[in-house]
Order: sequence, then structure tokens, then C-alpha cells
Amino acid sequence: MPSPGFKPSEELATEVAGLVAGELGKAFRPDRVLFVPALPKTRSAKIVRRAVRARALGEDPGDLSSVENPESLDAIAQAV
Repeated sequence: MPSPGFKPSEELATEVAGLVAGELGKAFRPDRVLFVPALPKTRSAKIVRRAVRARALGEDPGDLSSVENPESLDAIAQAV
């Protein structure tokens, strides 16, 4: 969850992409960085990456019965 008063900006997105490229290599530099309030997680706090990927691509995320906060997928759909 972002800190109170957090304001995403294009400069911050560029900085995050640069940090990823610096740590993992240029091949892993993201094309774009999107900021959302939360990511969908299971009860054991694991991020449900398949649901994030599906929602970002506009596909059906499938079974979400193990997701603790499925409403977070709506924010992802709006950000994309």
C-alpha cells in the first residue's frame, strides 16, 4: 500500500524502470511502470501473478477463491 500523500509521476516510473535495469540487466527493463494501491494476494500473502497478468491483458483471471482482495484487480484494469 502506498504511503499517505504518495503521488506517482512519470519521473518516478522512469526511476523504477532504471533501478530494475540496473539490478537485473537491460533485458529486464520494463516498458512501462504502473502504480496501483494494492496487488491481489492470497491469505498467505503471496501475490497472485496469474491474475495480475490476465487482468492486464484483458483476459479472464480464472478462479479467485483464494484471493483475499479481488477488488485490487479492478485497479489494475483501470491502470492499464
